[in-house]
Amino acid sequence: MSHERKIIIDEAIPNNQLKNIANFLERKGINYSGFYLIAKEHQGIPDYQIIHFLLNKTTIFFTTDRPLHNTVLSKGYKSYYFNGDNFFPKTLKGIQTIKLPAQIKKNLQLRDCYHAPKTEIRHLVLPKSEKWLKKLRTKRRRIKSHFGGAENMEQVAITVSYKSSKPSILIGVRFKISSNSGVKALDASESYISEKIESKNREIVALNYSLMLAIQLMLNHIKTIIFFDSQRFEDPRKYLYNEDQDQYQFMFKKLVENFKQIEFTPSAKGFFIERLRRKLEDLSISNSNEIVGGRIFEIGNEIQQFYSDNNSQTIA
Repeated sequence: MSHERKIIIDEAIPNNQLKNIANFLERKGINYSGFYLIAKEHQGIPDYQIIHFLLNKTTIFFTTDRPLHNTVLSKGYKSYYFNGDNFFPKTLKGIQTIKLPAQIKKNLQLRDCYHAPKTEIRHLVLPKSEKWLKKLRTKRRRIKSHFGGAENMEQVAITVSYKSSKPSILIGVRFKISSNSGVKALDASESYISEKIESKNREIVALNYSLMLAIQLMLNHIKTIIFFDSQRFEDPRKYLYNEDQDQYQFMFKKLVENFKQIEFTPSAKGFFIERLRRKLEDLSISNSNEIVGGRIFEIGNEIQQFYSDNNSQTIA
């Protein structure tokens, strides 16, 4: 009797295809003990942990992910790429393997679910256009791929500044993410937003954008340090403890509540803040497609309405 193989089914393969896989294995004469469904056992598990924890010389992997398929084969394990109709056991030409972490933490353990906790107001701060949503998803995939998953991210450093020009403000926000597993730090994202806003609210609106962009990228569950330009901002913590409840301060407090761990640190000089100031200066005298229009008033209204509705339901 041939040795039983363990069949590992990737998350992207729908349940209605399991019968096709069973028929394929039967035709191949492969003896197996059952299906191990990643979608059921380890939702959202990073690719490198699939390889590290779940695959070995006795497993057969089924996936619709071409780079992952090629990577599994490169490790000497058996994999079939499934395109919805056929199964391919060989390396797919022209498809690069995924980048695996240089080292894996010794205390790393399998988890039932790897999805980040839900952020209750994330849907309110997302871009409205499909074009920008697609760009956002691409950024998130690139970050996740670089680190192999959020558990390998140590800290998110966000540098924020702005430049005023009547009647507008040009806000600059840059993200740098560091690792706890030997992966090189990543300049993850930079954004430049033009917003018409009165002078008294420019500081807090710029801060709100730095927080919203982190929530968009689902980085708010990682330790976050906001390095604010001390030439432009006073200490942002004043907005957390004062009695004022205007729209933008209410928004700031609610955004901060959605971070697991956050600090605010003044930045007067240094490479990152000086680079950001220069970029804002350059952009302010050019017509660049890097600058996007903001909609802070609309988002602020939606956040206030969201919490007002929730409070009404709680009281009722």
